[in-house]
Amino acid sequence: VRSGGATDTLAVGIDSARIEVDPPAEWRQIVREAWRQMRDTFYDPALHGRNWTALEQETAAYLPGITRRQDLNILLRRMLLQVSVSHLQVGGGDDGDTPRASARPTGDLAVDLEPANGKLRITKIYRSGPFARASRAAVAALDAPGLNVHEGDYLLAIEGKPLAAGDDVYRFLVGTAGKPTKITIASGPDGSGARDLTVVPTSGSNTIRRYAWADANRKRVEKLSGGRLGYMYVPDYGDGIDDFVAGFLGYGGRVDGLIIDQRYNNGGITPDVLIEMLRAEPWYAYRYRYGADVVVPANTLDGPKVLIVNERNGSAAETGPLMAKLTHAAILVGTPTYGAGIGAALDQPALIDGGRIAIPNRAAYDPAGTWGIENVGVKPDIKVELDPESWRAGKDAQLDAAIQAGLQALKSAKKRPWKRPPYPVHP
Repeated sequence: VRSGGATDTLAVGIDSARIEVDPPAEWRQIVREAWRQMRDTFYDPALHGRNWTALEQETAAYLPGITRRQDLNILLRRMLLQVSVSHLQVGGGDDGDTPRASARPTGDLAVDLEPANGKLRITKIYRSGPFARASRAAVAALDAPGLNVHEGDYLLAIEGKPLAAGDDVYRFLVGTAGKPTKITIASGPDGSGARDLTVVPTSGSNTIRRYAWADANRKRVEKLSGGRLGYMYVPDYGDGIDDFVAGFLGYGGRVDGLIIDQRYNNGGITPDVLIEMLRAEPWYAYRYRYGADVVVPANTLDGPKVLIVNERNGSAAETGPLMAKLTHAAILVGTPTYGAGIGAALDQPALIDGGRIAIPNRAAYDPAGTWGIENVGVKPDIKVELDPESWRAGKDAQLDAAIQAGLQALKSAKKRPWKRPPYPVHP
């Protein structure tokens, strides 16, 4: 409020403000809004051939029987999914439920245990993932300075509660995730060398175990290729982009080819820039008085690239392989990807009660005039299945096939010839 050139502040209390909600009327509006959003923003104006007007009328007939907000979400899904498309999401909203008690997340010590001598023996201790990762889930509980826990030691107790062979360790770790927790470790089952340690269990160890798997793959690739091939794992195209860049730049000038493993990567940001990195070639070089020559662009890795894909790759983890295949940036090895090439992007407006819907408003297609990915996936150049029996036996046919493909490509690879000119001699 302005008066006499000055600005005065006027406080307005809204604590007592109330809005009366008529759920059936609100739900009718939500169904209409979701229907309209699909009609106006779905990538295909024809909505995959569905009669959208008739579908709204059919859906509205079910509204009088809706008594819970959760049931409304089910109805919305059944209406919107009539177009048969990936990436469509429905969730949230004013469900009116009584808030539940806070969960007590179970901790994880990131170890493998086996029953031995009536106790639990540690057979493997998983180490923390790369520190470049933002996720605290990559920090393993027993991988901390000063703990000095070794494989072969025994886990005797958690928070003073003794453990025996056959006990479910996770039952003793309920509520410990992210909290300092006392464990008792000993060198022998009889308690010899017993000591109490304080550790911080994570809420799970999947990320830690996956990094251990990827590190073992890296060592295998480097060993079987005689150091000619590098290996890097890309868990997703979100934070995992850091893993891609770090691995790619770290191998620069050290290897003749590269294996990129993106199995179980479910997408994220379209990785077109990363595909460009795979395709980049050096144009010219700088010669300094001391040290090695520096090529430009500097962030290049000359030589063949192999990209391992599987059926768990979806969304951006499919557009990436599609671009790599179209541009011949990499040889694809593995199994066809998931088949989710139609996705939701840009603004996705919320519903009136805070509910959310994601309308697939863009679809990937290739220059040949096909949608390329949706319901089909990206087909690898070399198809290799990974059967459960081999997996349990510690074999990885897809990784081995990628190594062979990389080594075979090295035989026919032609590097750009680089000739350093002689120094000029001026009379």
